Amino acid sequence: MIKKNKLALEINSLGRFSMSNWSNGKISVGEIRDIKKGNADWIKVKEFGVKNIMNFLNKFPPIKRRQMTLHDVGCNDGFLTEQLARLKFKKVLGSEPRLSTIRRGKKIRKILNIKSKCKYLCKSIEGLGRDLHTDIVVSSGVLHHTDNVINNFKKLLKISKKILLIEGEFAKEDLII
Repeated sequence: MIKKNKLALEINSLGRFSMSNWSNGKISVGEIRDIKKGNADWIKVKEFGVKNIMNFLNKFPPIKRRQMTLHDVGCNDGFLTEQLARLKFKKVLGSEPRLSTIRRGKKIRKILNIKSKCKYLCKSIEGLGRDLHTDIVVSSGVLHHTDNVINNFKKLLKISKKILLIEGEFAKEDLII
């Protein structure tokens, strides 16, 4: 019992796990769903987006994916990034502007004994340069949190060599081109 209590305290000390539900098969850590009538279930919305991203990328044959690089921009704690890495791309990067969030993901993977298959960078969209070009860029639920959606959209296009996948809860009408 003490071991379980210590584990619970260690996990709780990492803060809120919004939009990610980590699991190692034995232990699951994530957001508690307390949906009141009329409120959105944001985890369900996020799961819908993740499912569609994974389904799209799964259409590429494994031999093709092993030759492609992928960058998850605005990766939060790396939950989606690690799922994308399971598709066995040549290289998977995750970038997130908040170092504390990257560290939280690293810590939860350590606690749950999940080996990371990705490289993480502390960078905002504005800080991404051509040196971080990848074949596929994924940005899930990120753009609407930025100060300049149009410029950041263009930046994502510049670092994407082949495919840009954007998932979001909403898009401004003037963004759709």
